[in-house]
Amino acid sequence: MIKELVFEKDGGESVARFVSTGPVTVQLQRKGMADVRVYGNLAGMPPCLTDIHRNPYNDGIILGIDLPVGVEVTVKVGCDVVSAKMMGND
Repeated sequence: MIKELVFEKDGGESVARFVSTGPVTVQLQRKGMADVRVYGNLAGMPPCLTDIHRNPYNDGIILGIDLPVGVEVTVKVGCDVVSAKMMGND
């Protein structure tokens, strides 16, 4: 199922949060080519960096996020996100 992934501004970054339901594919359209950082954490614990994605060729990027079910996921992008969608198995 494909659904919108909503990013909010947090200082100079765009941030989205969701609870993992298993492996997902995310596609972002950005206003720049900033890195996409993925963090994961268990409830009540601080986020841990799990991956950094770079695409220096264009503003779009597709990435896979594979964290166990129930892990809180935070995606941070160092520029504005124009649109984002997430596809999983749920």
